[in-house]
Amino acid sequence: LDEALELYLNYTKDESEYPDPFNIDVFYYPKDDIKNSKILLIKQHILTLEYMNDLYFREPINMHKFVIYVHNLLNKQLKIMKNSIENHMFILWADASTNLALYFLYYDRFMEAKIHLAAANYMTMMYASILTDQDYSETCEDILQFSRTSTIEVWVIYGIMFLRSLRERLIQCKSNKCCKANNVESESHPKSEKELMKPLTFVDLEKELENIDNYHITDTYVSNLKDIKIIFVNVLRWLNVIYIFCKENQYFFGDRFLSQVQTILYISKAYKYYAYFEGNKSKQVKVIKQQTEMLKNYISALSSKYNTLQEYQYYKHLYFELAITYSTLLNVTSE
Repeated sequence: LDEALELYLNYTKDESEYPDPFNIDVFYYPKDDIKNSKILLIKQHILTLEYMNDLYFREPINMHKFVIYVHNLLNKQLKIMKNSIENHMFILWADASTNLALYFLYYDRFMEAKIHLAAANYMTMMYASILTDQDYSETCEDILQFSRTSTIEVWVIYGIMFLRSLRERLIQCKSNKCCKANNVESESHPKSEKELMKPLTFVDLEKELENIDNYHITDTYVSNLKDIKIIFVNVLRWLNVIYIFCKENQYFFGDRFLSQVQTILYISKAYKYYAYFEGNKSKQVKVIKQQTEMLKNYISALSSKYNTLQEYQYYKHLYFELAITYSTLLNVTSE
């Protein structure tokens, strides 16, 4: 698929004058009555992108060229959208940018993840601001809220993965007795991969992103508790928004129960990583006890809410998480 994408981009580099492709019709069934070979080539290209998109959502591993392609499309769209009257384009752009952030988080590329999430926030703000009374409807509000919540969920993942990376870095620093303040980025990737994936940003949005609060959340290494606590508090705040939205909007989430359980597990992970940074044992114990109480309260609240076997299996995850938390508490107190 990467090769198919690259061949298409090279062949159509000159968008207006590339030659008609030969034998492209062999990829289509006889029922296709389209004779224009360029249109057939575009259809084949779209099919390639659909396959790549499916692979991306299964797991965004080794999807470098696809990510670059989509990012470049978003950059091109920025120039068009400034004068666009099609409101839905802002939401589609925001959703695509949010989805790309997952790739950057997978590779611990927090700066680019933050930029794509902040850009998504900006686009949803633009969508909300240009809706006229005539355009506004309950459907528009639903679309806006769902897009916002989807982006918030990835901000949550950003915060949790950032705390996890900080913890891993500090553990490594303690063992090596060295620690440099730089961007928290994985160093395990091959050199060729790093060269392929140069930083992907939105230069045309730099000024606008300065007005997005979340844009100022750190993406670099921090070691003081104050900055770490800001991240932790933001994660809990975002999760509260998601939890409330899940409870009130079953239509969007299909199974509201599963969404609530996933949110609770996110909250637990946030406590887990934050506890590590507390300076002394008594404070660590306090945070872990807060984590256990939180889990117990949610387990009690959801005890009679599951209706299917799948929901029951998810519910058991909360008990597993609680058991692990008790085990962690025991280990810390016995040290």
